Amino acid sequence: MTLPIHALLLSTVSASAQVTPIEPALVPVVNKEQQINLQMGKYEVTVAEFSRFVEATDYQVPKKCMLFTSTRWPDPDSPGNWDNPELTHNPHRPVVCIGIPGAMAYAQWLSEQTGKPYRLPTLKEWRVAASARTTSRSPFGEDWQQTQICKYENTEDLANLAGMQIDHQHRYRSSANCNDGAVYHTVVGMYRPNPLGLHDMMGNVKELLQSCQRWDNKNPKQCTHYDVAGEGWHWQTRGVFNADTIAADFYGSIEGFRLVLEQPAEGSERPFNDVFARKLADAQRQQRLAHQQLRQLPPAPAGVRAVRNQNNQVTISWQELADQSTRYSVFRSYVDPNGQLSRKQTQVAKDLSLGQFTDQLPGAGQASYRVAATTSPGQGPFSVQVETGHHTTFEPGQRIEAEHYVTQEHVYLIDHKEKNQQSLAFNDNPHHYPTGDKPLLPAWSSYQFKSHTQQDVELQMRLRADEGSQIEIWQGHHLVARVTGMTPDTLEIVKVPAKLIASDAPIEVQAGTQTWFMVDWLQFNPLASLEQ
Repeated sequence: MTLPIHALLLSTVSASAQVTPIEPALVPVVNKEQQINLQMGKYEVTVAEFSRFVEATDYQVPKKCMLFTSTRWPDPDSPGNWDNPELTHNPHRPVVCIGIPGAMAYAQWLSEQTGKPYRLPTLKEWRVAASARTTSRSPFGEDWQQTQICKYENTEDLANLAGMQIDHQHRYRSSANCNDGAVYHTVVGMYRPNPLGLHDMMGNVKELLQSCQRWDNKNPKQCTHYDVAGEGWHWQTRGVFNADTIAADFYGSIEGFRLVLEQPAEGSERPFNDVFARKLADAQRQQRLAHQQLRQLPPAPAGVRAVRNQNNQVTISWQELADQSTRYSVFRSYVDPNGQLSRKQTQVAKDLSLGQFTDQLPGAGQASYRVAATTSPGQGPFSVQVETGHHTTFEPGQRIEAEHYVTQEHVYLIDHKEKNQQSLAFNDNPHHYPTGDKPLLPAWSSYQFKSHTQQDVELQMRLRADEGSQIEIWQGHHLVARVTGMTPDTLEIVKVPAKLIASDAPIEVQAGTQTWFMVDWLQFNPLASLEQ
């Protein structure tokens, strides 16, 4: 449903300076079946355009943005604003951190200054424009392997992974299988347009829309959640027809907007004015050079091996790359039998020029290693993981710390403030898929285990779970127990009846539903020991 722009929203907007607005370059969008005939902004609205609005009206954007930049990680306790220097140093990038109110206020100001009916698109209009009369996930094809997306969009990709590693020492496990040359949002129009001539519809920043998705129960005229479409640099691209919502009072640095002109489409595109068009073209040329450099990330090192001696020294070796300037980093994950050290992957060596490194382990626990190559553009992807050492085999009556898994899928470690405490989180969205494209990928972890007899036991687990979570415990092909009914978002010890079989098959903890939960430890207590 299309919303009128509420008068109260723009109560702070008043003309205070003679500033000429920059009207958007426009592209015709026509679909007779959907009764759509209008003109849409070719690009997302830039910092340069929004700055003129602020200069003219002294509009005040609330300082409550979840700022995400090379130096800032989103933190509700330390919000930022749209005019943060990292967001505005290049005025030809999309403006962000302005929220639904700021986007609507800008549209009304531009309408008042030009006498033309500008506004935000509706979800229906956006989908018609983004799909360009196709029915696939994107107008250039399904691209399920995500190898083509980087030609068309700035998305979560190999460049983004490298940038996150350098700036925030954080690296997601997966991304698009290509390199678009950008880490954060970039200058508008850097990639191929869709068949209608619209740029960045599926990437760069998510786009705020004026369609209301949820109304306030007490005030039916007040929208609490709006539609938002497309995807940004921080997320893998969603399909055109998979919508998302955003709270009316949310301000984020991954969300921007574009405008539509509610007038019948003219025969051809309408460009920016000459001055702004030249400035944008210059900015695109400069940004293209930066993109080309970042596209030269090194590949993952191959031939990685790990050899361990009796003194728990491990020699890791790999094939060196042809580029003599390449430097290598070695990352280790260590399973401490005494539970005193974190298993989280840590960097144990960096700036290595040769394909070999010897690591001294802190004890006899199992260890795994990955190697990454770094050149001037940044760090490339990790090598395959190699392992050395043996895992503990647990038995009934012994506490199994969750981080002592042998194998796993879609889990991650959480370090707690309490000394030497770790838990294992089971991820409901392991590959960072956007809402609507999130497939069912059950998370699980397995542990070496041996039960000498078949026996009834009491399963104890210390955990925290989201509402609706269901946890299954398997011993090989045997279902040992199913845990449900946990108190949402509460760290607790649950106790349920369970049945073990005589077997040395591993114990597996598996998510039974697509919800997040965290396990600290689990233990199978024989009933006989509980009765004593």
